[in-house]
Amino acid sequence: MRRTAVGFGLLVVGLAVVVWLLAPADPVRIGLMAGTAAGFVNLTMLWLRRDAMVQANLVRAAVGMQVNFFARMAVLVLVLLILQRLVGTSGDIAFLGGFLVVEAVVLILSVKEQG
Repeated sequence: MRRTAVGFGLLVVGLAVVVWLLAPADPVRIGLMAGTAAGFVNLTMLWLRRDAMVQANLVRAAVGMQVNFFARMAVLVLVLLILQRLVGTSGDIAFLGGFLVVEAVVLILSVKEQG
């Protein structure tokens, strides 16, 4: 992940926080802020582990990626369940929207910078 991608991810999270601060009790804004933050944390965790995966042998790297993937997905499901309990379905949908926006755009920027 390059600096542009990381900068854009931080920008999206910052914008979500500003939007949330305008109406902190709105479930959609809570979900959007949580989703963008979770998406950025997810990408940051992947970026931090990239060197460890490159240096590991093929079998250890594959097992490590599977464990890493399942751990991240478990955290996302937990956050979705908490949001469902606190703010309802609209917060969950906004969470997924914010998460996917950050993931998609930052990954597109990363691929574009490499190629």
